Amino acid sequence: MAATRLYFPLTEAAPVAPPSPGAEWGHNNGVTRKLLTTPDASALTTTAYTPDGADHGVNTDALHRQYVSDAIPAQTVQGNVKLQLQALEAHANNNQFVSLVVKVISNDGVTVRGTALAITRDALETTTSLVNRQFADAALGAVVAQANDRILVELGLGGTPGGGGGAQGHNGSIRWGCDASSGDLPEDDTQTGTTYRGWVEFSADLFNPSGPPEYHGDGVAALVAVGSTGTATATGPTYTADGIAALGAVGGSGTADFIPAAHADGLAPLAPIAATATAMFVPAAHADGTATLAPVGAAGTASFSEGGPVVLYVWRRTV
Repeated sequence: MAATRLYFPLTEAAPVAPPSPGAEWGHNNGVTRKLLTTPDASALTTTAYTPDGADHGVNTDALHRQYVSDAIPAQTVQGNVKLQLQALEAHANNNQFVSLVVKVISNDGVTVRGTALAITRDALETTTSLVNRQFADAALGAVVAQANDRILVELGLGGTPGGGGGAQGHNGSIRWGCDASSGDLPEDDTQTGTTYRGWVEFSADLFNPSGPPEYHGDGVAALVAVGSTGTATATGPTYTADGIAALGAVGGSGTADFIPAAHADGLAPLAPIAATATAMFVPAAHADGTATLAPVGAAGTASFSEGGPVVLYVWRRTV
């Protein structure tokens, strides 16, 4: 199953307003954006958030942004998550680390279905210069997502600022945007080049959790249940030994066509004809030149043609 890598555009608005962040965030920048499956053309930009104008030596985290995904199918969100972002702290004594939260929310953004990853900090502190930070695989707690729910990713910096000159608080910057000539950030803690974009990756395929349909030896697709907003299509009905197609039930808006097999006497067996259906076949002629039709329902039609005249034999008995 393919992993899901998502990106952080600079300006594209979130599809819905997410729930307010939890109390684990001591500061909230109030910025929400859309989490993208494909990078857009937004410029790479290092964006500062300075919540503390004075010393604030408290162990807490500053939420820089909330990113909301498109709708996902019903599934259990689980597996692992990893992240690559470039960030910096405003002062060497700020002691700031990249912080991450992952939640599943309802389609309208009102309800939190569950928290897949409680607030977690990277193991390596940022520096006063922009540098890559590798948030290695973190295990997600299983959260049951309903059809069309969304993934919410919350990102920031956190730690316990120390003493010293200047404002010692939870101040720092994170680089957002997608227009990267060098592509995705590598998985390391050293990249300082400014032509890479950040990303977050889930080990599961969030948008196609069941994968493509599997096919049996007879060419028929084994389909999973289809949700109210999904579609499932299978091609290639199986055929029985007599050449008749084994067709599945046809829905109100579907059609099923097949050519019935003929019996040894040349007659084609017709299934009962529904009120809106028609069945057409060409019967074979018997030795006496007459053609035999199977009974036809009142609402159906049966058509046939003969290649020659019909001969009527009359027998006369003499006593």
